[in-house]
Amino acid sequence: MSLRLAFDVRTTHETGISRYGLSILKHFPLHFSGARLQLYVLHRPRQAATLRDIVSDRDREYVHLIEIVEDEQYVRRSQWVRSFLLEEKIDLLYTTHYLLDPLSPVPFVYTIHDLLYFKYPELAPSNSTFSERFGVAELDILQESLSSLSEYRRSADAVLSNDSLFFQYFAAVNRCLATKAAHIVTVSQTSKSDITHYLGINESKISIVLPGVSREVFYRRDAEDVRKVQQQFAIEGPYCLYVGLGYPHKRLRWLTETLEQVKSRLPIKWRFIVVGGDTILYEDVAEYVEQSDLANFVYFTGRVTDEQLAALYSGASAYVTASLNEGNNLPPLEALNCGCEVIAPAIPSFLEPLGRDAHFYSVNDRERLGDMIVHALTGRLERKAVGSVYRPDWDQSAQDLLAVLENIWTGLEH
Repeated sequence: MSLRLAFDVRTTHETGISRYGLSILKHFPLHFSGARLQLYVLHRPRQAATLRDIVSDRDREYVHLIEIVEDEQYVRRSQWVRSFLLEEKIDLLYTTHYLLDPLSPVPFVYTIHDLLYFKYPELAPSNSTFSERFGVAELDILQESLSSLSEYRRSADAVLSNDSLFFQYFAAVNRCLATKAAHIVTVSQTSKSDITHYLGINESKISIVLPGVSREVFYRRDAEDVRKVQQQFAIEGPYCLYVGLGYPHKRLRWLTETLEQVKSRLPIKWRFIVVGGDTILYEDVAEYVEQSDLANFVYFTGRVTDEQLAALYSGASAYVTASLNEGNNLPPLEALNCGCEVIAPAIPSFLEPLGRDAHFYSVNDRERLGDMIVHALTGRLERKAVGSVYRPDWDQSAQDLLAVLENIWTGLEH
């Protein structure tokens, strides 16, 4: 009897979580047959083209693409999805996102990448910020859903969040889902420790599936590839690179402020390249850049292709991040695979995956960070990107996840 698995790849934005899910899914069918597993991929309409490229014609016999047309945004509570899971006799639901429907009618496994807002509740979106991003109607849905999670709420939640409904829902729904889940997947030992600490879950209920690196894409590119991408973005001198969104915990504004402090020590025509979509999240950073002396030095590329990104990594003096917390951040892993030096704060979620291959600074040490950036752009930064730490490819990640899910299903059957 084959496992009927629903694999939900829906995310609210095209982020690292989205890449994690789609990259694993791409390699998933290589390791099972229709006699072993029937896979139902739940996706948003905007993901349809990508998934058609990922799922080969050969696999269509046992990989079924299910487009969810209901406009679920942050809160997951689709009656259509519930009915689908029952009608198709789904044995197990898995999602790569940290949210799913607490009323799922079938057993579920999900991935928790990190618990940022438990560690930094002050960074949780306010009611107005949440409404601006998702709409007032979604805030109403969030509040309504929160009322059904009363047994998972804590009196301290409202105090910690300064009345942010988002934080109160985040805290309650995470406690609920972690309690109800058949199993939890996470992406690092750091996140596993956070799950046991903040959600009170026994570590035997948690498995680590490390994110992979697409080695067929992210490898050191030759001088011609680097020259072409630099021409595309009008990069003339040495540059450091940032890849990702502009959420508060990423501290992109703090990073640009540090750049301004060391600007006089930097070579002529240096650049700081910011790569990533959803540029609305960079508004405060872009405004700061325009009002400072950095307007000619900080450049926002928007979204780029993976080929362009690999070449940008290959030509960069260093990849730089200032994030306060991550699960298992993909850009520095991709950068290292392209031979790019990585500069990161010395927090567990970077120390664990990067090891001896990166340059670390104390999380609030602007002076040390500034010195490292200057040394990188002037060619004086010690080489550390030598690949001393094991990092799987996505094929291995897919095998690891499949093993976890099949093991959980076997346990449920018995």
